[in-house]
Formats: sequence, C-alpha cells, structure tokens
Amino acid sequence: MVDVTSCPRKVGNAFLWFCRQTRQNLTVEPVMLFYMLGSFLQYSALIQLMYLKLCQIEYNNTAACQNLTHHKDMEKYTQTAVSNWLIIINAFLTVSSIVSTLFFGAWSDRVGRRVTIILPTIGSIMNGIVMIFSAKYTFSSPWYIVLATVLMGLSGSYPTLTTAVFSYLGDVTNADNRTMRYGILEAMTFVGSFIGHITGGVVIDHVGYIAVFGYYIACNLAVVLYTVLWLRESSTAAVSALDSRVLVDDIDSQVETELGRPDNTQKGICQELVRFENVKSALRVLTKKREHYGRLQIVLLIFCLFILQLVGEGFGDTIILFIKKAPLGFDASTVGFYQGLKSGVAALTLMIGMPLLRLTPLHDTVIAIVAFLFRSGSMIMIAFARDTTTVFLMTILYAPAGIPAAITRSLLSKNVGTNEQGGMFSLTGAMETMTTFLSSALFNALYSNTKDIVGGGFVFIVMAVLLIIPMLLMLWVRDLQKGSARYSPSGASGEARFGRLQIKTDSAIVESSSL
Repeated sequence: MVDVTSCPRKVGNAFLWFCRQTRQNLTVEPVMLFYMLGSFLQYSALIQLMYLKLCQIEYNNTAACQNLTHHKDMEKYTQTAVSNWLIIINAFLTVSSIVSTLFFGAWSDRVGRRVTIILPTIGSIMNGIVMIFSAKYTFSSPWYIVLATVLMGLSGSYPTLTTAVFSYLGDVTNADNRTMRYGILEAMTFVGSFIGHITGGVVIDHVGYIAVFGYYIACNLAVVLYTVLWLRESSTAAVSALDSRVLVDDIDSQVETELGRPDNTQKGICQELVRFENVKSALRVLTKKREHYGRLQIVLLIFCLFILQLVGEGFGDTIILFIKKAPLGFDASTVGFYQGLKSGVAALTLMIGMPLLRLTPLHDTVIAIVAFLFRSGSMIMIAFARDTTTVFLMTILYAPAGIPAAITRSLLSKNVGTNEQGGMFSLTGAMETMTTFLSSALFNALYSNTKDIVGGGFVFIVMAVLLIIPMLLMLWVRDLQKGSARYSPSGASGEARFGRLQIKTDSAIVESSSL
C-alpha cells in the first residue's frame, strides 16, 4: 500500500478516492473478458486441430493433411468426420453443462459468487492440458477430447461463469446503473471475440497448437488470480457478515433464506452443492407469484433471450459458410478479419453507445426494440450481399447487436430478489447452452437445403423474421411495466442494494417482497 503520509494531503486523498472508485467499479468485467477470450481461442483451435488429427489418423500423411484443398477425397472424409465429432463433443458439453449449471446457480446464492467463478476456469484449465496432450500426440484418440469436454462441462463451463458474473453485478448494482453495467459486461464477450479472432490464427500459424492452448490456459489462470486477489465477495446475503440473512438499513432483525442457513465451512460448501434443493430453487424462479406481473415478465424475457441467442448462434455458424462460398469466396484471413471487426464494433457500441443512450429519456425496452430493428436490417443486408464491401458495411447495422441481451438480462435481474439472482441466471445459462445445439441443427440444415434460394441468403431472411418475436415480447413487457415506478428511466430510487424489502415490525421479521 502506498504511504500517502509523505505526499501532500490532497494528492493522497485523491489517490485513495481513485483506488476506492476502481475497486467499486472494476468488478467482474476482466473475468468475462479473459474467460471469453480463452473460449474463442479454444473452440477455433479445437476445430482446426480436429481436422489435422482425424486426417492423420485415417491417412497417416502429414503433408497432405496440412493442405487438403489439393486432395478432394481426403478433404471430403475429413469434413464429414470433423462434423460428426463436433456433434458428439457439443452434445456431451451441452448435457453436462446444463446439469451442473442448474446446481451451481442457486448454490452461488448460498455460498457466494467467487467460488462459482473459479470452478469453470479450473475445468477449462484441465481441458487445456488435455488439448495440449492431443496436439502433441496427434494420433491419440479423439475420445480424450470428449473426456476433457465432459470435465469442463461438469465444472460449469460458460453458462455457470455467466451465471456467476451477471449475478455478481445484480448484487452490487441498483436499478439506476444496472443496465449500463450489464452492457459493459456484455461487451467483454465481443472484445474477447475480437482479440481471439485476431490473435488465435496468428499464434497457430507461427507457433503451433500447443502454444495456442497454452494461451488458453493462461487466460483462465488470469481469471483465477484476479478473482482471488482482487474480487470481493458480493453475495453478502449468502456469506460473511450477514450469514445468509438479509439486513435492512439500520434494522437489526434478520431472517434466514427460503433454503435455510447455509453451512459455510469447507465441508458444508461441498454438501450444499449436491442438494437437489438448488435445482428446485432455480425452477422456483418461474413459479413464484410476484407483484406487477413479475412472473409473466420473467417468462417473456427468458423466451425473448432464447430467440435472441438461437438466432445469434445460428448466424455465427452459417455466416462463415455463406461468405466462404462463391461469389464472395473469403479466405481464412478475410473471414477472421470480418469476424473480428464485427465483434469489435459491437463491443464499442456497448461500451460507448449504451451509456450515452442511458442519458436519454428512452426506456430500456424502447432501446432494445430499436437495436432489434438494426440487427434485423443487418440480416437482410447480408442475405443480399454479393460483394466484399456490402459484407463489411453490414457491421454498421450489426453494431447494436449486443444491446438487447444486456437489457434483457438487466430487466430479468430487476424482477427477482437478491437471493434469486443465481437461480434465475442459471436458468438463462442452461437455456443458452441448449440454443447452441438447437441452432446448429436448425439453421445448418436450413442453409444446406436453401442454398439456391436468394443465393444462400434465405436463412438470414428467416433469422430477421424470427427477431420480430422478441420485439413483440419486449413491447408486451413494456406494457406490463407501465405505471410501475421501479422501471422508470430514473430507476428505483427507493430500492435497497439487496432488493426491495417489506418489514413486518410487529414480529420483527424482515422478508423479501415479490417483485
């Protein structure tokens, strides 16, 4: 710690103020950045490694396998084999991640967010170690990669990490700044994608697969170190001073959570994890009666996020196939540059445009609907793109693409209490994991069967039409929220940090009110 006594008092006070502000405002954003950077690196390198591995196992010809464009029969076999193995890998990852996330979400409400952040990174580190082994011994069985994927899924993987970080921000923000903070957090995914696409290929081309998986492990180690050394526990209602009870203002009355007081010893934390009550608590988010049509809003917003993620994942798969075929014919470098630019523009819009939009009197739902319109426009534009310039200009319309997800998560967070944040986000995390598998099957099949319609762009027109559904759902949510002061642009001035509470003074019991 800097000894400010030797400095002028004003400089010392300013430095301490800066440190406090940094500690308060820099929370889980670096966690999301490094984890997503590692995820994009890992998945891109995995696909390319599988191409080399399966080809060499089948043909034992390294030179030919590294240049399949001149060996059509080998290329056809390898593409089919890789596609089949990716389905297997994604299926195992989806099932294991959904199961673990439903346990981890409500568990984080009881034992804290930090441990729930660290667990997925440990699984990713183990996955990276196995990937290095697979890269070093290219003739090793692909089932080792499947095993590593299962370990990563059981540790929570992406859905648990997102559950933890969004729950963390739900703990430390209020209605005034939550949407903006969620926007910045959502931007970290796009920044990670941008850096991953720009650097991943370069590392593979110049250093090799072992180096890129080492890069992946380093990103996850950075998350662990940051969480341990910098991040403070946010779920005060689950651990530390409040000991899983809620404290309101200056009132000393405390109550235990619906699940009872958790045992926060090391043994107790492990026992808390395997309780099926964690899954019930997550599902209870959808069934609990709430004021101001809160339960209906949650259902509508989750379905809104489902359609949004379904289209997003489908676009990510099919756009590469579309721009690589004639008449566009992008090479690998151009594909990487386009993907990086698209993610970079979306990240800048979230980090700069979102705070500016929050200064306007526009309601969050209105901002989301406008962003949906821009995203639909980008889909229509890419559907009719026949030259490189049009494809890259499409990124302008795509720029607000991350805003609807950030706003939807913020609105979901405002509809539940503090002790429900983890359970609610575990549901959305499990849902997002399912969309990865469903979108791949749905939109890839649609693209394959409509390649002659609108030059292959028909699938993007379908995506644009599907986005009308979340627009209508957002309008419905806006209508339900009218007249509620909690959702006015100025925010909920009376909302306490740990949620809106109702106090029963006659029995000295403090209980969370329905939101």
